[in-house]
Amino acid sequence: MGIDKRKYPRFYFSGEKLPSVSLQVSSLKSIEADLLNISAGGLCLSLDAGGDVQAVQMENLIVKKLDLGNDLIISNSPMKLCYFFKAENLRKTVFGLEFKRLEPGTRQNLKKLVQRMAETEQNKSF
Repeated sequence: MGIDKRKYPRFYFSGEKLPSVSLQVSSLKSIEADLLNISAGGLCLSLDAGGDVQAVQMENLIVKKLDLGNDLIISNSPMKLCYFFKAENLRKTVFGLEFKRLEPGTRQNLKKLVQRMAETEQNKSF
């Protein structure tokens, strides 16, 4: 958990219940994925490895809905696939996605939310 020092710092989720993201993989297929980390630049998600989703399907992915609370909802956001790998030991498929288009105000609000979540998490550890 926490935040790191990248262009867009990330907040890493942990625990048994990860936030869920609704994705449109194709015109006919929607899936739910677990949110591993988030930044103003994109998302890292995981799926159960037993699914039939392939990397090529992720290239035209759209985040249908990601409700981050505090009235920050990202919807119908096209994504760019940055990486995709199968973590066989965890039985998960992990993929990193970059926001293709995100309104500047939404990106700024997301950046602030990530910072607040990291600060809240740090305060819990003291």
